[in-house]
Amino acid sequence: MHTAVKSPWLSVFAGLLFAIFWGSGSTITKFGLQYLQPWVLVVCRLLTAAIIMLIIAHVILRYQLPQKKHLKSIAIYGFFNLSVFLGMYTYALQFVPGGLG
Repeated sequence: MHTAVKSPWLSVFAGLLFAIFWGSGSTITKFGLQYLQPWVLVVCRLLTAAIIMLIIAHVILRYQLPQKKHLKSIAIYGFFNLSVFLGMYTYALQFVPGGLG
């Protein structure tokens, strides 16, 4: 059910949008740390991203949920990649300027 992108400009736009969001992540996280503890900020950030991704993937694009046999692998990957990496990144960002993140 995967379809090709109809316009190359859509791919360019998506790439630029990704670069803007990725590049501004440290600055926005540093700003958020003024008001929230690092782990609370990580949970809010991941929950927001998960909800947006679920809406796009399952409501708009109509992709199926992963099979039950894959859930353990997905949970392990999610824990290490997102929780540990992003959690430590956000915690460490308290101690350096936002542009260095």
